Amino acid sequence: MEALDYYHHMTSNEIKILVLGRIINRNPFDKGVPLPFSDTLHKAPPEKRKTILEDCQLALSMALFNKNRAGELWGLFENVYSTIVSNPQDDINKIFKKLNPILVNQSDFDAISLKYFISIVKDGVQ
Repeated sequence: MEALDYYHHMTSNEIKILVLGRIINRNPFDKGVPLPFSDTLHKAPPEKRKTILEDCQLALSMALFNKNRAGELWGLFENVYSTIVSNPQDDINKIFKKLNPILVNQSDFDAISLKYFISIVKDGVQ
C-alpha cells in the first residue's frame, strides 16, 4: 500500500503500453516497413506506397490512442497475437483471414492498415 501512497505504481494503461511495446519490439511510428508487410506494400503502385505506409501508421496511432475504444483494440491485439503464435508460418494475409470478424469490424483499422498492424505484431513475435 505504501507504493500507492507515493504514486509508485503503474496504471493498467501503462502496463498495456509496455506489453504492446515488448511484443512489437520497435517504435511503431518509426519510418520503415515491417518485413512481413513488404510483399503487400510492393503490390501497390510505386507512387502510392509512401501514402499507403503513412495512412497505415496514422491508423495505428489513432487506434493506439483512442481511449474510447481501448477495449476493442486489446481484444483485437489478443486475437492477432494468438493467431500468429498458433500459425507462425502463415503470412499476414492468412492471419488476416483467420481473425475474429467481430473484432475486426469493431476496430479502427481498414483492411490494409490491419494487415500493417498484423505485420508489426508478427515482426515483434519473431
